[in-house]
Amino acid sequence: MEVRRFLKYKTEDFVLDDDFRKWVLRPDREDDPEWVDFFNTCSEKQKIILKEAIIIIKSLQPVEPEAPVFRSNQILLRLFLR
Repeated sequence: MEVRRFLKYKTEDFVLDDDFRKWVLRPDREDDPEWVDFFNTCSEKQKIILKEAIIIIKSLQPVEPEAPVFRSNQILLRLFLR
């Protein structure tokens, strides 16, 4: 990871960065140490920017509505009454 490219990033730059969004939404063993290390070594101002970007990215994800209880019960009955 090219850390220098992120040093002048603003919140919106992180939100639009494909690698950062991927890490926020689906962290993996390969990328996680690099991002955690970057977070731990950056300035307090940069940490605030990162936290803001994470909040924005997560808030833009669609939320699946919960199935009504009666619908869940119908599905369970079908599975167990076969």
